[in-house]
Amino acid sequence: MGFKAAMQLVEETQKQKREQREVFIIKNCNLLNSFQLNLRELQTSINKELDSFINISKFWMEDLNKVKSDQAPLNFLEELDTIMKQGKDSLLNKELVVEKINEINNLWSAKINRQLEKYCQFEEDMLSNFK
Repeated sequence: MGFKAAMQLVEETQKQKREQREVFIIKNCNLLNSFQLNLRELQTSINKELDSFINISKFWMEDLNKVKSDQAPLNFLEELDTIMKQGKDSLLNKELVVEKINEINNLWSAKINRQLEKYCQFEEDMLSNFK
């Protein structure tokens, strides 16, 4: 084999290696592009869920504050009359307040749990795409 033929053989081998690497790199880049798209979807979904949780906690606090304002005296004279007739302790029905607070907490925590379940399902779906 002459020098020119050896040179052509080396150049052809290098060309084939370069083309082979290019095919592998393109395949991997395509997979990474798909992965980036899925990550963007996940990011958007997470942001929406976080906004939802923020709103839920805002409404939760509003409901708790309503309990506080519901317990506030509405009329000085009515309060004074109730104290005179039934005593000071009749106004402080702690069990009723605690029960109302627990009811509100149960309602809103259930709502958050439902939201979390939806998110977990989405996460499972996303992970199954990569298997």
